Amino acid sequence: LVNRNLTAQNLLWLAYRKPLAIEEIAQTIGIPTAYVESEVKILAESGLMRRTGTKYYTDFMISTIAEKEKYIPAQKELVHEHFNLFFGAIREGLNQIRQTKFYQIYDSDAKKSLELYFIFHCLDYGIYKAFYNIFNAGQDFPDRPNGGAWIAFGSVYSLEFHPEEHRELITYSYSGERHEYLTHFAGCKLAKLHTYCAEGLSPKFYDCPPEYDFPTYENFDAVLAKLLCLFHSKISPESTGFNTEYLRAIPWFIKCRILCEMDGKPKINIPVLNSLQADILFELCRRTRRKLSAEIQKPLAKFFQGKKQKIPAHLDSVPLQKQYLYAQNALLIATVQEA
Repeated sequence: LVNRNLTAQNLLWLAYRKPLAIEEIAQTIGIPTAYVESEVKILAESGLMRRTGTKYYTDFMISTIAEKEKYIPAQKELVHEHFNLFFGAIREGLNQIRQTKFYQIYDSDAKKSLELYFIFHCLDYGIYKAFYNIFNAGQDFPDRPNGGAWIAFGSVYSLEFHPEEHRELITYSYSGERHEYLTHFAGCKLAKLHTYCAEGLSPKFYDCPPEYDFPTYENFDAVLAKLLCLFHSKISPESTGFNTEYLRAIPWFIKCRILCEMDGKPKINIPVLNSLQADILFELCRRTRRKLSAEIQKPLAKFFQGKKQKIPAHLDSVPLQKQYLYAQNALLIATVQEA
């Protein structure tokens, strides 16, 4: 909501530690009160700020680099010490996946993609479920006035921040699972794209093609999902209304190994499952993550003690899971690296 608005970002940081009046914010940031008032109104209406009396405050947790990095070494040590608990159930699940008929017909890249997805999914949801069981607290995503249901959280970087000095933070970062749904497109009744973004593992992000300046912005997950459906169904893009400008990204998708080239033509290079195969996969996922969460619950309960991020006393809307976010943010990649 504020990625390209530096003024809004500064307002949110200024009003994070304590509620401030519009005049206080304007005086501190050196911007006319009328302009600040307009920006704050937009932020409050979107759910990023909240009003209390005549003052406003940022209504989500903001973390510094130090807070995000603080417990990474301890998480790595925890995984190393209890690796069989973190990976034992996953190892069993992988062995079962490798015995399925659909896995055995995939080429090497597709097999690796499916295995990595299974590992990420089971660790992601398994760790979350263990946290839920320990604290009896999940994540509620409130409905927002401008549509959707989401939880905000932010990071603050100093002007002296240099990524090369914080390689460990990047190495152990990942984004949660994303889903993109398509209905009745290119002959597919329903298509669903599952995506994880592992900043520390992948040298390329498919949704950030560096060599292309597309004339119109579109959700790149949707672009990829549509493109994969077109290749799968062997239907001409022009006949579906697909923006053919995005076909220029095919070489990039090949570099990212989402597509490959065969006989001079692009071909899908990631696993594609039908509904029955997907049912088999996700039943294995459910069983594995359930067993995983039970096995790691005890060491995690001890590990989490004293590791909740301190937030301003007036900030009462932050889910407990988010307050422990950086006591568990590196567990997934640490397990993959250990494996």
